[in-house]
Amino acid sequence: MEDTSTQTLSSVIAELLPPIDEALAERGEPLRQRPHKAATLVVEHCIIDIKGDSKDGYLTKPWFGSILAATIDWYDKIYGKALRVNTGFTHTAAVLIRHTPFLLQVPLSSFTPKSSDNTFWIKILASVQSDEAPLSWVQYPPNFAELSGDQLALITQEIRKTAENARVISNTLLTVDHVSENARRHSTLVLPHLESTAKLIAKHDPLALSSAIWEANFAAEQAVKSYLTQVKSPKAPKTHDIKILHQLAIWDTPHPQSLIDSIALMPSGADAVRYRYYELTSPTLSRVMELYEASQIICRHYVEALP
Repeated sequence: MEDTSTQTLSSVIAELLPPIDEALAERGEPLRQRPHKAATLVVEHCIIDIKGDSKDGYLTKPWFGSILAATIDWYDKIYGKALRVNTGFTHTAAVLIRHTPFLLQVPLSSFTPKSSDNTFWIKILASVQSDEAPLSWVQYPPNFAELSGDQLALITQEIRKTAENARVISNTLLTVDHVSENARRHSTLVLPHLESTAKLIAKHDPLALSSAIWEANFAAEQAVKSYLTQVKSPKAPKTHDIKILHQLAIWDTPHPQSLIDSIALMPSGADAVRYRYYELTSPTLSRVMELYEASQIICRHYVEALP
């Protein structure tokens, strides 16, 4: 690398990123998540010293924003439209409206257009913002004008709860420092299997609802196993039973009642497998939604517990 004293930040970042991006691609990191991951790797592995500062808590430091902006510029230059299409990436979720399942596309981040001084805002969303319209996330919605104000308020509340769970899980996984490939692999399966649950719920047929039970259980299983492999043991036990995994993961801090209730709702590992292979009577839609919501709570709790 040439003398960095004559280089701009953007040119230095541009030299560092090709091998980092290649490594991220080889390990299956989605394109939409690579800029943030790459920027953190630059800080953690390529920066030795920060004049007048330290790398502690760097995600909140202004200089990290400059590195992230330069990283995004490089990805935009290299991948163009393929990256821009995924800029405000979403999470597919499900909600009931008049006891009928509908899919949601929940935004997980948003970018403002570049201004005249070449700056822009990146929002990594954790809660539903005041300027957002949760009902607009419903795909192929019913006629909302035919619903009462109370019904719309209840639906909006459910959407907000689901959106905040997905956003917190997504944001936390972006910044987790995995201690092993096993821990990373388990954590990367959490959101995809929650999405699979939602898509199966939306199909609303007996076989799909049985599969949705398995998917909801599997998402929660991966969240707990990610914690176990990160904190307790290099390898998680070979079981699909959430209650058993939860007992292995228990720590001294009291658990919230919502988590305790959610764990109690989950099927046994054996029953989860039977649902997967359609060996049990197909569950009701309300039962599946109950487990879907419980799985979200379990996933959020264990992902937030990761270092």
